[in-house]
Amino acid sequence: MKSSQSKLTERLILFIAFGFLLYESSAEFYAIGSGTGNWYADFSLKWYLLFWLMSALCVGLLALFGAALWFPEKLKRFTLPLQNLRERSNLFRWAGGALLLALPLIVFEFTVVGVVIGYYIRILIVTLCIAAFAFLFTRSDADFVTWKSFFVSAFLFSAVITIAAQFTDVLNYPFSLGWSEGNRQWDYSTLFGRDRYIYPADLPLIPYLDPGRQLIGGLDYLLPGLTITGARFWVDFTNVFPYLLLGWVIFQTPKKEERLSWFAMTVWTFIFLRQASIHPPLLISAILLALVWRRSLWISVPVIIAAAYFAAVSRFTWTFAIGIWAVMLEFGMDKLRAGMVEKRTWIRSIVMGLAGIFGGFALPKIVGFFQGQSNAGVSASQITAHLKIQPLLWYRLLPNATYSEGVLLGMLKVALPLIIVLIYFAYSDRWILNIWQKLAFILPLFAFLVVGLIVSTKVGGGGDLHNLDMFFIGLVFVAVVAWFNGGRQWVQEDAQPFFIRLMLIALIATPLLLYVNWLNPSSYSGDTTWLLTLRDAKSQSGLGLLPKQDQIDKVLNVIRAETADAQKRGEVLFMDQRQLLTFGYVQGVPLIPDYEKKMVMDHAMSQKVDYFTQFYRDLASRRFSLIISDPLRVPQKTSEVGFGEENNAWVNWVARPILCYYEPIETYTEFRVQLLVPRAGAQDCSSELPFEIAP
Repeated sequence: MKSSQSKLTERLILFIAFGFLLYESSAEFYAIGSGTGNWYADFSLKWYLLFWLMSALCVGLLALFGAALWFPEKLKRFTLPLQNLRERSNLFRWAGGALLLALPLIVFEFTVVGVVIGYYIRILIVTLCIAAFAFLFTRSDADFVTWKSFFVSAFLFSAVITIAAQFTDVLNYPFSLGWSEGNRQWDYSTLFGRDRYIYPADLPLIPYLDPGRQLIGGLDYLLPGLTITGARFWVDFTNVFPYLLLGWVIFQTPKKEERLSWFAMTVWTFIFLRQASIHPPLLISAILLALVWRRSLWISVPVIIAAAYFAAVSRFTWTFAIGIWAVMLEFGMDKLRAGMVEKRTWIRSIVMGLAGIFGGFALPKIVGFFQGQSNAGVSASQITAHLKIQPLLWYRLLPNATYSEGVLLGMLKVALPLIIVLIYFAYSDRWILNIWQKLAFILPLFAFLVVGLIVSTKVGGGGDLHNLDMFFIGLVFVAVVAWFNGGRQWVQEDAQPFFIRLMLIALIATPLLLYVNWLNPSSYSGDTTWLLTLRDAKSQSGLGLLPKQDQIDKVLNVIRAETADAQKRGEVLFMDQRQLLTFGYVQGVPLIPDYEKKMVMDHAMSQKVDYFTQFYRDLASRRFSLIISDPLRVPQKTSEVGFGEENNAWVNWVARPILCYYEPIETYTEFRVQLLVPRAGAQDCSSELPFEIAP
């Protein structure tokens, strides 16, 4: 039995947490209403009354929650009718549950409310929906809500919101939705969709993308007539399905009574790993490993070799991942006898580990040798040279302008709840591990973490957690081992300590906290003046809304007219917005594959003199009669601004030289588009170049 002191502590923690959420929600509502008029302070009468109504609602909710925590018996006479209705009517429960699950999606994504409200109000709405859903599906005459029903409810809402958030950019919008989103479609299209471009069939198209991502991201171009909407759907689909497939395969169980938990862990794998934005090729390789890790070596070894090879040629940092994961899984699943790992497990682990090393390290070199590539595969000198090319920005491990939480704290927010749960499970004598098994988990995870943190500090990185991909998948594999060694039964118990319950909630709720802000309307047909006032925004883009269709058509017509006119004088370079060529928004323009924005940016960060020597000569010779680019600006930035170092590399190596030789004729900031033409007369741009070019 819990002591009265521990119960009081638990109640206080819950009460303070909910009170904090209500306070922040009220503060957000105050910020929304502020500036709407001058009836009182800077409030209009309507918004002044609404603010006090919101404040009264928050106070009432907090009082109700406090009463539920400390005086549940006194509330029973009010809640009993609802409990009776819940127990008698399946229609009430299922219809109400479906409505509650859909409510946040509808409100945030499809109504103007999603434009106006902030983060904490969103969390408050979702929290209330979770509590109501938990009430509906609590199967108890005595309890209003149980721990198990609340946990399941929170999991369902987290899953629905996380999945829905991945598809918010499936839009028929011709321009790029982000810095590289449009040009990434050009990368994907070059493998199976190069016939979309006016370009010689015998010349290669080399995108700035690894072969694995190019293959997976470009499969949709096998479909004739693929539109930009369909292409965006496919990208989003690849950001969901491989995660689910990995969970489905790795947590597979033949027992019928465990099918529901199998499905739940499939979804959990997605919502947990999606926070790290893992690229699909590594997930595909992990899936192949998961398919064979408990099968005979005759089946496992060739598949592991193939998986490791695919991972290595997709990204050199993944070279050893498959072999290491295979050893982790084999060692972890061993049923200890007398506290010792069986000889069979040692043999399987060594063989599967060597298969992974061969496929990831040796096989790329062998294939490269027969293809005449002397530098194929990965080597220590290549890794050292790669790290020396671009500086390491160690400050990005901690909170900074590029990533508000910092890579290290962001990693802890996602991974620490799972780590704590696994440690508690292991040290509560439910999951027995010997020293070799512990080392088989700890050492690889530590190595993956160190590699991921170092790569995240490289200039151009540190904006999210995707460089920690091997670490997070490794954590999931440890969770799999724990799950099949009693974890499934333990999670369903009602006896976990309060702190562990908080960690379990954090484990499933953290993705919801990340993705709830992704749900926003993409357009609004009415007058946005009042929305600009409520959000203190200066333009429609500040509201997160796309431009209206007449504005889109106007800009497209200008680009079409200017490219048609420029072709009479020379070549047209789509440095950016290449998806306009990919999907036929601009037609009849021969493709110039050179100087694509992402590749130019990477070479600028690496200061590749040879590459830019030719680029500057092309600019000086006015090779291009028109350049379509992201709007070019030249101010220098510090590390206090997001991606400040990357901005400065772009300014020094790209923006200044282009703006010296070329001048903008049209700039559409809201569309991320700028059209530039050669300046009249000879230009001496030597002072604007980062190095001197020999004549």
